[in-house]
Amino acid sequence: MDAEKMKDSGIEWLGDIPSHWKIYRVKFLCDIVTGNKDTVDRDDEGNFPFFVRSPKVEKINSYSYDGEAILMAGDGVGAGKVFHYFNGKFDFHQRVYNLHRFKNVIGKYFFYYLSENFYREIEKGSAKSTVDSVRLPMILNFPVPLPPLDEQKQIADFLDRKCSAIDSAVDNAKKLVEKLREYKKSLITETVTKGLNPSAQIKIKFKYLISLKSGDSVVNSELDDFSEYPVYGGGKIIGMFKDYNIEKNNIIIGRVGGAGNVTILEKNSWATDNALIVETSVNKKYLYYLLVSSDLNKLNTSNAQPLITAGKILNLKTDYFPNESDQKKIADFLDKKCAAIDESICRREKLIEKLTEYKKSLIYEAVTGKISL
Repeated sequence: MDAEKMKDSGIEWLGDIPSHWKIYRVKFLCDIVTGNKDTVDRDDEGNFPFFVRSPKVEKINSYSYDGEAILMAGDGVGAGKVFHYFNGKFDFHQRVYNLHRFKNVIGKYFFYYLSENFYREIEKGSAKSTVDSVRLPMILNFPVPLPPLDEQKQIADFLDRKCSAIDSAVDNAKKLVEKLREYKKSLITETVTKGLNPSAQIKIKFKYLISLKSGDSVVNSELDDFSEYPVYGGGKIIGMFKDYNIEKNNIIIGRVGGAGNVTILEKNSWATDNALIVETSVNKKYLYYLLVSSDLNKLNTSNAQPLITAGKILNLKTDYFPNESDQKKIADFLDKKCAAIDESICRREKLIEKLTEYKKSLIYEAVTGKISL
């Protein structure tokens, strides 16, 4: 848009809009209702989409609306951020808003505008990244800048084409990342179970290779973000601490929570009692790959919080255990191969991030009149 054709919208986060666009409130553009179903009503074999409060669309064997609509999560983590566009028969959760019967606005254009901009208003002047719930007046009074209907359609069609191409590229990148992760997993398993010298095989139980001890509890109030040593819970860093109880290059296994997660430490750390500390005389990098290939997560003994015991790990066995020289060769081989795979995954994850940000920026600029089509 040329500068002379723009005007101040009067809305801080929206900025300038084309001079021929008008600002409406949502309450003048559609009707809004909430559903009467709960999450427990879903049916995996259902015939109709069931919109709940998450990005995932469930299934159900009933429908309470038939037509074009925008669905928005009203509370939970996705409050004001999870949107769906649908045209047909569907049902929806009691805390999901159904915006329908559109007046002076094209549904798809409306969807693009709301899905990209609604959170800007509800978080205005707040440091929070989420809200607990979205109340009806917040939606009804939300401002919407609108061009004429023919221009709305042009913008919606443009975004359909562009977003479809971006989504396809993101989907392909995600599939490739998944394939790379699967390849890395199979490479590790294949190498540590067959080795570089298959003639040098012996079978041995883990209890003859390692010993396990629980980490040490730590008071949450003593954790911060500024101390020197990372603190590991069941499978991830949960904070920083002033002291350490395990030196770098040693291995820990998640016992509770991230049960079965294997980590080789890059620096001195503190392992909590939700982790098991591995003690061994085996080449530690080789042992790390051996433990990863053993898929320890399958040892989870709890239907609630994931949990594994030291005894179950120690009673596992490997059908191939190489000599010390071959342990190092295998570890070095896998280090090199896995580093290359990880780098490839990292590049594609960065691409996914850039494409996602580009899509958001494109939608925002299109539905606020900041670009000419």
